[in-house]
Amino acid sequence: FLLKENYLINKINTFYLLKSIKIAAPLILATFLSLIMITIDRKLIQYHYGNNDLADYNLAYLLLLPVAMIISSVQSIWSPRLFELKDAYVARNETIKAMLILFIFLIFLCFVIFIFVNLLFKLNLISNEYSNVLLLFMTLSIGTIFGSLINFIDNLNLYIDRTYYKLITTLFIVSLFSILNVYLVPLYSYYGVSISLFVANFMGLILGYVLVTIKIKYVKNKNIRS
Repeated sequence: FLLKENYLINKINTFYLLKSIKIAAPLILATFLSLIMITIDRKLIQYHYGNNDLADYNLAYLLLLPVAMIISSVQSIWSPRLFELKDAYVARNETIKAMLILFIFLIFLCFVIFIFVNLLFKLNLISNEYSNVLLLFMTLSIGTIFGSLINFIDNLNLYIDRTYYKLITTLFIVSLFSILNVYLVPLYSYYGVSISLFVANFMGLILGYVLVTIKIKYVKNKNIRS
């Protein structure tokens, strides 16, 4: 639809529509792929170890909700700032700085949550039957933080107009996470998921960074030659 001289004209801008689909399609597909990650781990835990281990696992993830909330809040502030930057190298470097600061803060936050919940156990405000949740929470936290920081790499993908990099990275993460879980969950229950989550998200974060860096260097060298 176009707005012209105070009138709404029923006309489709085909170029804009195709460009929007090109940008959005990889993001939509990546979202559907991500659904595999939130189902396969729980299915494997329930299948091999039953509902008790699954309940501990779900409770540990509830303790990690503040991480997602903080990432979402920071993203809403950081994204407009990122797109104000005109140089891709500066955008990448500023993003990495923001990620490092946020990583340190989130590690500190997880320790605070650990201390607080541990105090609740000592005061008998939480039943000791859930005592395994604390260790599980700490082992899941690093992998969860790395996974959350990938959102900042996704912003760079959008910045350089390469949203399909997110699809590539997500496909890699989901595949690696799933394969590792198939082998590790039967051996280590939810601790196997912690290992899988850490490895998959850490490797995915590196892959995303490498793809963005290669593209930025290619564009810069192309501009120099021209």
